[in-house]
Amino acid sequence: MPEIERATPEDAEGLRACVLAAYARYVGIVDDLPPVADGLAEDIAARHVWVVRHEGNIMAGIVAGQHEDVVHIANLAVRPEAAGQGLARALVATVEAHAAQFGAASIDLTTHRLMPDNVAIYERLGWQVTGSEGNRIFMSKPVKRAL
Repeated sequence: MPEIERATPEDAEGLRACVLAAYARYVGIVDDLPPVADGLAEDIAARHVWVVRHEGNIMAGIVAGQHEDVVHIANLAVRPEAAGQGLARALVATVEAHAAQFGAASIDLTTHRLMPDNVAIYERLGWQVTGSEGNRIFMSKPVKRAL
């Protein structure tokens, strides 16, 4: 299991490099991709951000925020060379545990129709597609409460 840490302000540039590397394969394919690497320093200051490091480099990261009883995953990125190691699954599990701890009812996210591998990954993790609008696909998962 990878070691997951809360991001610090010093992680902003490393996380930015990770996000850019993770989304590089979509450049030129997804024309309406939002600026996924912008505002990460602000996210670290105001949201819940976790990272996975290997030999000092950020290999994966996740940004989540909470509004009332819903946690929203705003960004999940894994460097291509770290794909297939379970980092995304571990980061999503971290957000799920956080959501349960803070009493959230559900977790949601938005992905893109030209990223069908994202939808498949989340569906394997128990998420459901809840709707779509244009190229955006909305997904959600209820939070399991600890007994």
